[in-house]
Amino acid sequence: MPALAFRSTLPRPDDPDIIQRFTDAVRKGHPYATAATLAGISHDAASSWLNKGNQLLVTAPLGIPLEELGSHAVFAVAVKLAEAEMVEAKLSIVERDMATPGKGWLPAMTLLERRRPQDFGRGPRGESVTTHQTLVVLLPEATERHVLDLLRERLEGGRPLLPEHNESTPQLQD
Repeated sequence: MPALAFRSTLPRPDDPDIIQRFTDAVRKGHPYATAATLAGISHDAASSWLNKGNQLLVTAPLGIPLEELGSHAVFAVAVKLAEAEMVEAKLSIVERDMATPGKGWLPAMTLLERRRPQDFGRGPRGESVTTHQTLVVLLPEATERHVLDLLRERLEGGRPLLPEHNESTPQLQD
């Protein structure tokens, strides 16, 4: 259940209730947007807290206690841990169900593919790349005028611009 609609104080990244609700949702596999809603905060607030916390974690010297880095770092570490626990839980389902016949592991794997595509996504599937080539023909001015006159005649006469295709019509080859 989301937090109350009206608060007496502003939400803080080290609020234990917010951290608990957010990380519980992440452990279930919720994306951050719905986890934030369930925790009673906006997605923008959660993103900001995570970004700031991750920045603090990256730039902090080794050995500094987490609490000294601040509330944003505490929030970021809690979310990272919840994400790791979600992955562990889903991988244990995959491992368990791969040992027995059936497809019970597919929902867990699908969740991992979608939630963590960088680690579990299928990636590009060797799709062929289609290239288009453009042929540019430079015509002398007299020939260009002649071609334009022929096109005007066809348009004014209600005839198609290009002749109908038949077996004697030469075809362009790739």
